[in-house]
Amino acid sequence: MITARGPLVIDWMTARRGNPIADVARTLLLAETGVPAGLLLRLVLNAARRQIVAAYLKRHFELCPRDDAQLAAWRPIVAAARMNERIPGEEAQLLAMARAGLNRKVE
Repeated sequence: MITARGPLVIDWMTARRGNPIADVARTLLLAETGVPAGLLLRLVLNAARRQIVAAYLKRHFELCPRDDAQLAAWRPIVAAARMNERIPGEEAQLLAMARAGLNRKVE
């Protein structure tokens, strides 16, 4: 969409009503997963991912209340849900993320 402030991308394919922090968890998951071929490309991509994720979280939490506990709780859920999409090469990483989140000590 083109808005008065410039272009805006909206992913309507999976639009739903629900907890907005789940969308943050899904965005982080998408930014953090996927393994490109080649060591150099992986190193460059991982550095870029860290910067993108940090900038995204900083801006999101400038606009919305921060709730790290809810974000941590949603991360294994979205990882498990992503496994249903059967993206080649992501299953082991997603399973590890889901297990790590489920094994996390709840405070």
